[in-house]
Amino acid sequence: MQHRLSLKENGKQPTIQHPDHIIDVGKAVEYLYNHPTEQYDPKQIYLVGHSAGAHIAMMLLLDTKLPYHQYIAGIIGVSGIYDIPLLVKTFPSYLDFIEQAFGSDQTTFYEASPISKSSDALNKQKPIIIAHSPEDSLIDNDQAHVMDQHLKTLQHENTALDMTLTGDHYDIMKTEKLERLVKRLLE
Repeated sequence: MQHRLSLKENGKQPTIQHPDHIIDVGKAVEYLYNHPTEQYDPKQIYLVGHSAGAHIAMMLLLDTKLPYHQYIAGIIGVSGIYDIPLLVKTFPSYLDFIEQAFGSDQTTFYEASPISKSSDALNKQKPIIIAHSPEDSLIDNDQAHVMDQHLKTLQHENTALDMTLTGDHYDIMKTEKLERLVKRLLE
């Protein structure tokens, strides 16, 4: 699925910012749920998100203020951004692209992070796999660990942390290990 991007134009802040990206993908998921074809079961919609896509997938499942969580059966977050303040603290050079997507008010970064969201009882049953490669040079291990800890704090009943992926940030998506994780999610 595609979503609109937050890009500066002529040095000005983008007009597309958080939560527009989440709503774009949420509407696509909602459409798939409400307009099924013979090729898929609308009650079996699983999301696999990488990097910012993992952020979006996790927000769609955990942010119960939005209606989209009800359409998602489970997710895999791969090298995800789950704690924006921690990401900016760890990688200060990322502030520019974070501000493009979330605005310049850093006090809103926590609320825009999946680790700030709770989950209702129904969502606590849905499978969530947090996957990461220790070789990832763009997103560090701490992002996966803080998300895993947050899900444990929420007493989410069906989560797994998998830190055994290999390869750098973009190479992860081409691994057989990730393919096996996707198959595991669907079982």
